[in-house]
Amino acid sequence: MTSVVLADDHPLVLHGLSAMVALMDDMALVGTATTGAEVVDVCGQEEPDLVLMDLRMPELDGIAAIRAILARSQRTRILVLSMQGDDESLFGALRAGAHGYVLKGADHDEVSRALRAVAAGGASFGSGVSARVLRHFGADAPAPP
Repeated sequence: MTSVVLADDHPLVLHGLSAMVALMDDMALVGTATTGAEVVDVCGQEEPDLVLMDLRMPELDGIAAIRAILARSQRTRILVLSMQGDDESLFGALRAGAHGYVLKGADHDEVSRALRAVAAGGASFGSGVSARVLRHFGADAPAPP
């Protein structure tokens, strides 16, 4: 069973995500947070396997929260779920240590697949950002022989 913490400053989004996780038989919700500082504290107490986190939150932004969480526990996996689709947010989250990034416009199935992929040790990028990630890293890759 994968222990999950959810972090989002919008109560309706947090409620919907909580309901989604409750329907997943391989996930257990162990905490929620509405600020960046709160998610760091909750993760320090609960030591979750997985955090589903928004980037734009009060008190401490998601990128700083990712760094703080991973400084305490390298085993915690982090999936970003954000409205922010710009390169600065996307690549900032990845540089901070996020294991995946999905835009909030994604449907239930896409978010569920991303949660399971990241929980299993993989990475997951939603349809709204995957092509940009591949283009970004492909530009620096050496040409095939």
